[in-house]
Amino acid sequence: QKRVFITSMDKTIYALSLENGQKIWSFTAKATFEASPLILNDIIIAGSQDGLLYAWSTQDGKPVWMYDSGDKITGSVNVSKNEEILFGCYDGRLTCLDAKTGQKKWTYSAKNYINGTPAVWDGIAAFGSCDANLYMVPLGDPNNAKTFDSGSYIASSPAICDGKVYFGNF
Repeated sequence: QKRVFITSMDKTIYALSLENGQKIWSFTAKATFEASPLILNDIIIAGSQDGLLYAWSTQDGKPVWMYDSGDKITGSVNVSKNEEILFGCYDGRLTCLDAKTGQKKWTYSAKNYINGTPAVWDGIAAFGSCDANLYMVPLGDPNNAKTFDSGSYIASSPAICDGKVYFGNF
């Protein structure tokens, strides 16, 4: 059965039939979802304002794993070629998890909130922070990150095309 998945400000993620719009399953969290979910294989992943990153089975909505980030998640998650899940949260950390298990691989700390979704391209995660910096973090060596001071806070999600990072700031 073809499905569409919707995260909502009513604290719920919905799996709906694409053919008739009927609800197949839903899950209600403790806080709102502000960003779109990620679908990877048979798992759907979304972060919530309660600081939890949830992973459910796309088929029946049963939990696959859950990760407590410690602070609210307002952006979507992204995935690398190696099926690593990347997301930022309000404590300023970019976190990398194993997509299958939800186990933490590493974190990288910015100096302020991360609102947007990290972009992933060619082994690099790029994200902006409210500290006005654009960060480019090598997935294989996060301690070798580069920063660019944009002059004003970055609440947007960057995009990468042909090795160039595009982003907006205030």
